[in-house]
Amino acid sequence: MKKTIVSVTILAMLFISSCLVSSLHPFYKSKDKYFDPNMVGYWMDEDSCIWTIEPDTFKELIWGEEKMDSTYNIVYYEDEHAKAELIGTLFQLNGVSYVDFVPDPDVDH
Repeated sequence: MKKTIVSVTILAMLFISSCLVSSLHPFYKSKDKYFDPNMVGYWMDEDSCIWTIEPDTFKELIWGEEKMDSTYNIVYYEDEHAKAELIGTLFQLNGVSYVDFVPDPDVDH
């Protein structure tokens, strides 16, 4: 009996600590993503925080040509000492545009 309880506990701990799928039903799909050049630029919100938005480009290995992706590199400056680097994905659902923000995994936060 003790072996069963210990085994179930260990399996539960492994299951909880492992990488799980974040959602069984994602909010958007690849077909919903798009690129809008009007997003690119420097923006200031009502709190005087600055947003810099640049397109995320990638190079095709075969041709060496830069292509636009549907993601953006976003830097958010709350003030001169506090900044956050994000990856944003623009998508549209039912005619309404949304941006999905995630921290840039290549940057130490």
